[in-house]
Amino acid sequence: MGPRGATRVLAEIHRLVARRLVRFTFKASEELGEAVLDEKDALQILAGLSGADVVGRIESERARNGFTSSSPKLADRCST
Repeated sequence: MGPRGATRVLAEIHRLVARRLVRFTFKASEELGEAVLDEKDALQILAGLSGADVVGRIESERARNGFTSSSPKLADRCST
């Protein structure tokens, strides 16, 4: 994803977080728990994402499928 695409995606993420329209799948909630985070933490992280956090496509260790990711050190961004 290029810079313009990342900017559009981040704007949509921020819009959805602000309107409280973000929902997590059961799998995502499980993975948050494994990272010692909850949904409130995840929403705080999503709200603070910037273009510098986009790292590209990585492979999920659990699902064996690819996805586009933000910074892999998300727990470091959460102020709990």
